Amino acid sequence: MKTLVLVVAVSAVLAAYYAYNVSEDQMLESGFQTFINTYEKSYGSVEEYNFRFEAYKSNLNKIAEENRKNPQAHFAINQFGDFTDADMKKLLGYRGGKTNQPTKFTPTDVTPADWSHLWKNTVKNQGICGSCWTFSATAVFEARHAIKNGYTTEIKTFYSEQELIDCIKTKDSQGCNGGIATDAYEFLNHHQFCSQELYPYQGIDGTCQLDKCAAGPNDDGRTDLPSGDVNAVLTELTNGPVAVAVDATRWAFYTSGIVTDCDNELNHGVTLTKTDGSNFVQIRNSWGPAWGESGNIRLGINNVCGFADSATVPKF
Repeated sequence: MKTLVLVVAVSAVLAAYYAYNVSEDQMLESGFQTFINTYEKSYGSVEEYNFRFEAYKSNLNKIAEENRKNPQAHFAINQFGDFTDADMKKLLGYRGGKTNQPTKFTPTDVTPADWSHLWKNTVKNQGICGSCWTFSATAVFEARHAIKNGYTTEIKTFYSEQELIDCIKTKDSQGCNGGIATDAYEFLNHHQFCSQELYPYQGIDGTCQLDKCAAGPNDDGRTDLPSGDVNAVLTELTNGPVAVAVDATRWAFYTSGIVTDCDNELNHGVTLTKTDGSNFVQIRNSWGPAWGESGNIRLGINNVCGFADSATVPKF
C-alpha cells in the first residue's frame, strides 16, 4: 500500500513538473512569436527558427542580468532579440582597443551642455556594417561645421558616411570592418566631404567616388582630448558634439535610463551630445531611432563605458 501511495505521489510530482515546464516553454515560444510579428522577422528553415529561438531565450537571461546590474536603467527585448553575440559584434566597429587610462573627474567643474537638438531628433542606422566610426566622425563634423557657420539650432547639410567607408583604407580603418574617427578627420583635411544626398549610404564596402565631392568642405585637422579626462571632454562639449569611443558590448537591449555598469574594451564609435553637468552624459548612437531613448543612451558621468578614453574633434 505504501509503495502504491509513493508511486502515485511521485507521478503527481512528475506530472506537475512536466506541466510547469511545458507551460514555461509555451510562454517563451509565445513571446518569441510576438517578437517575430512585431519586428517582421522571417526564417528560411526550421533549423534557423530553432537557432534564433535559442538566441532569444539566451537574450532574456542577459536582459535580466543587465537590469540587475544597472538599477537606474531598463533593458528589454527589441529589434536585436534574436541576435547572437557574434551578430552584435558586427555592429561594433571601433578599432582602437582598450586605453587603460585612469579616469580624471571633478564633478563641480562641469557645465551642462546640450547639442542633441541639432539633428531634429533623427538618428541614422548603420545596418549590419561595422561603420559606427564613420557615423560618429560624420555627426561631429556636420554639427561643428554648422555651428562654425552660425547654425546653432539645426544642421543644414548632412554628410556622407559612405564616402568614408569607401575611400579610407588605413591600418586601423577598413570600411565595414571597422575604423577610427581620427582617420576620418585626417582624410577630410585633404579631401572634400560629400553630402549625404550626393553620396548616399549603402552599408557595404564600395568603390571610392571622390569625383562626387569636389564642392564639399574640409576640416583643418583634429584635436585629440586627454585620455580619461572627463572634465576635458565635457569642457570641449560646450563647443559642440564630440566623437568618442565606448564599450557597447552590453548595450543591445538598452531602452531607457542611466547605465552605470559597463565593461572597458573600447569597441564602438558614437557621438557625445549632452550632459546635465552632474549625473549623466547622453550619447547619440547609430542603431536607428527605435533603439534606446529615440536612438540615444545615457551613461553615468564618471566615464562609464569609457566615453572619455578616446575622444576627438575636427578643427575648422
